[in-house]
Amino acid sequence: MNRFFLSLIGFVVVCASGVAYASACNESTISIQISDEIRGPRVTSLSKVSDPGYQEFARTITSHVERLLQEGGGCSGKESNDSNLVFVRSPLVQSRPVEPLPSSSGESAFNGCRLSSPWVDFEFDNSSVPKARGVIRWSQRQLLIDQALIAGDIKIADAGTAALSDGEFERYTRAYVHSEIYRKPSATLLDSPIPPDILWLFRHSWQSTRGPFSLGVMGAMDNLMERGAERYADLVVRLIDQCVSSGQGELRYESILDLKGAVPLDKYKIESLL
Repeated sequence: MNRFFLSLIGFVVVCASGVAYASACNESTISIQISDEIRGPRVTSLSKVSDPGYQEFARTITSHVERLLQEGGGCSGKESNDSNLVFVRSPLVQSRPVEPLPSSSGESAFNGCRLSSPWVDFEFDNSSVPKARGVIRWSQRQLLIDQALIAGDIKIADAGTAALSDGEFERYTRAYVHSEIYRKPSATLLDSPIPPDILWLFRHSWQSTRGPFSLGVMGAMDNLMERGAERYADLVVRLIDQCVSSGQGELRYESILDLKGAVPLDKYKIESLL
């Protein structure tokens, strides 16, 4: 009897796991586009992302959205439910044209939540078969602005998030080296001052001219991105959860300071770039 009972238990467990697997999201449930403007072409598979940190960033967020769809019944028996996520990693210095990003669907019959923020634009349709669409931005310039705001070194995010041109970056680094490292009284004057987030990056980079200062700055920027990937994946997941749990309506954030009280800002602070 005991042997029969154990066999029956095993049969039930196997069947239950089979049902769970049948309702789980698969790779084709969500259409994915991953663009890396720093290095690498646009791809449609996580396995083809060349940078491990960026790959894990996109994987964490994609897996979370898949779970949300699965919990809402958006994956059962469906190879695709028109859900899509677009990931874009943007550099601080851009030397090639930027491809335009898709906008939200704006469907008139939409029934769910919409989220607008510097890091993610997302919508979750609470129809009988839920759908998720989003554009997730992993921007070097935005990361600088966020960190300078959290540190209190700048008060408002008025610098803009557009990447610098090669010429702008060269002028800013040259002016900084002359004025703050060499301390030359006749430092090069610029038509416009160094943006506050760029100045924050310069001051948190290695203050040396043994090699090109610009290389040290870009090294500090790379370190910041590497240390921020896990933190910012968590931030995007939290914002998506806020949207979905709200049911219907629109959430809008303009800067990371708008999140004070909603998320623990200290968790996203990166202490050192060196």
